[in-house]
Amino acid sequence: MRRVRIGLCGLAFVLVLGSAAADPAGPAETLPPSVPIGFVITPGAVSLTATSLAFSPDGSTLYITSLLGRVFRYPVIAGLIAGPPSVFVQGLNQPLGVVATEDAVFIADSVPGTLRASGIVLRATDADGAGEADQVETVISGLPNGRHNTNGLAIGPDGMLYITNGNATDSGFGEEGGPAEVQPYSGSVLRVDPTATGLTPSPEMVVATGWRNIYDIAFFPPGHPATTPGTMKAAVPMNGPDGLEYPAATRPTGEDTLSFFDAADGVVEHFGFPWCLYDRAKGGLAGFTQDASEGACDPLPAHAFTGLVGPAAQVKPSALFGTHVSANGLAFNPNTNFPAAYDNDLFVAEFGNLFGTLPLGHKIVRVRFGADGSVTAVEDFMTGILPLDLTFGPDGALWVADTTGVVLRIAGLVPR
Repeated sequence: MRRVRIGLCGLAFVLVLGSAAADPAGPAETLPPSVPIGFVITPGAVSLTATSLAFSPDGSTLYITSLLGRVFRYPVIAGLIAGPPSVFVQGLNQPLGVVATEDAVFIADSVPGTLRASGIVLRATDADGAGEADQVETVISGLPNGRHNTNGLAIGPDGMLYITNGNATDSGFGEEGGPAEVQPYSGSVLRVDPTATGLTPSPEMVVATGWRNIYDIAFFPPGHPATTPGTMKAAVPMNGPDGLEYPAATRPTGEDTLSFFDAADGVVEHFGFPWCLYDRAKGGLAGFTQDASEGACDPLPAHAFTGLVGPAAQVKPSALFGTHVSANGLAFNPNTNFPAAYDNDLFVAEFGNLFGTLPLGHKIVRVRFGADGSVTAVEDFMTGILPLDLTFGPDGALWVADTTGVVLRIAGLVPR
């Protein structure tokens, strides 16, 4: 069973979505969208092939990246879309991430190449206030892409720009005749100065690594039980492998994971992909056994594959989502619109699979935390959709980029 890989081919992605409903055993069985009692779903906006959402800090604008190669700008009044969109940036390749500050809009895109695409992050500004970017600069370029791309972005509590970069291959080891992994940037989170221009990747930018395809990053809000003063804890979802490079008897399960790391502790944490995470003999989840030459898993060795200096302890995932659910965008509840029981919860978009006889994903899950900050449950919140990204709006409602062509708004019915 194989999930759609965003970034391989935008046109193929659209065509596959158009054929999904024709599969009698496919995702269409889960429609229509459904949420728990006490919530209401309304259309927020129409946007074909939306890949990422971001509100401006003042809540007056919603930016949406699209596989059409554009960033659309929607005016917002009182938390609701107040008019038709305008094109803020165009001429992009396949933008997959966006985040906005008071001064600029940052966009994750890719640049086609002979052997592989390369990732790029752009900074777009609208100095004259006309609603269209009048300057687009390159913050960083040359990020290794391939089967996966440069994806979601976030501005951290430190004001720095955090970039999620997927790995080039399914396996994480490189594939014969195809692109090789470029460490330590494949499957990593990088941190850069958002005011910089013309950067290229360097090892000191890497703040966490050891993932496969990571699509987004979200920082824990202040006061969350999982945080303590002086930390900058972040959550990252990972798409597990399809395992098609391996014999069936040793094929990885493809489990999607949720991991947390502290961006303020100065430690480049390693989450074990590829040679430890799915190797049960080395304390991983399940799947296959790596050659002994790959080294130990706790601590991980300092060898050429990681590209890191010194050993790094393998960090286990904090939650598992299941196989082939394609965990993508995520956002913490800002504790404004939803009932108090949902305070501090994390919401994750599971795009899911589009092939096979068993639909997987196609929903939003709610991650709940205990008083000690550990994950206590992962449960369905919204089903019957094909979500890629989500964010909480200035109205406190949850906005969801459903790739059927609509942005949905989910709000609590009962005032807090």
